[in-house]
Amino acid sequence: MSRPPLPIGTWGNVRSRAERKDAEGKVVSWRASAYFRDHDGHTREVTASAKTKGAAEHRLLAKLRDRAKITQSGELSPTDKINDLIDLWIEKFEERIEDGSRSPTTLTTLTTLTTLTTLTHSHQEPRTARPRRTPDW
Repeated sequence: MSRPPLPIGTWGNVRSRAERKDAEGKVVSWRASAYFRDHDGHTREVTASAKTKGAAEHRLLAKLRDRAKITQSGELSPTDKINDLIDLWIEKFEERIEDGSRSPTTLTTLTTLTTLTTLTHSHQEPRTARPRRTPDW
């Protein structure tokens, strides 16, 4: 059985190794590394170097903590579900219908396709139908 992936925003074991030695064989630089599962789902190696093993590990942990922070810059957060995205998209599309740049028929078609796609490819509960505003022609 394979190992389960790291949860998003977390890191694995911290490893340290001597990075450079002087002419006498004394370690002059240490490198600490760990695998981090980024918010896009990809696992990447993160490294940090310093003169001592402890300092390298401390720098690495600071980098990992900073990388793990979730920042929100828009109307959605990383914890929102696909249904939240769809509802926001419909809201924005309705604004474009009101200003005349999009057709109400397009919204109906795309909403139907989106609903069918999300129901067949996700394990989420079906979205409840939102009342549609009819255009005042």
